Amino acid sequence: MHINGDFTWRAKTDNNAVEYPLIAQGFKLIQHAHGKRMYIDNMVAGSIIAPHSEVILAQSRKLYYGKIYAEKISVHQYAKLYHVDFNPIPNNLTVSMKDL
Repeated sequence: MHINGDFTWRAKTDNNAVEYPLIAQGFKLIQHAHGKRMYIDNMVAGSIIAPHSEVILAQSRKLYYGKIYAEKISVHQYAKLYHVDFNPIPNNLTVSMKDL
């Protein structure tokens, strides 16, 4: 997902927690603007790339799976962060829950 301005993530996921690392491997948010803020107000799985902006994570007890690259990063207390590299699944590969 490409963004060019202030941004707030409030999406709700319906996926099982077992799937979060797999989702994080193939999703990324890219902030193109300079000096903007990205508020992550809900659970997210994926890479956040904002080299000229600020990322504010987890205003309350939230989970984050992925990687963050930003000029400034604020992580609030009680947040849980899990490192997952961006490594999308090739289109010709099928993965089922029994593979996890």
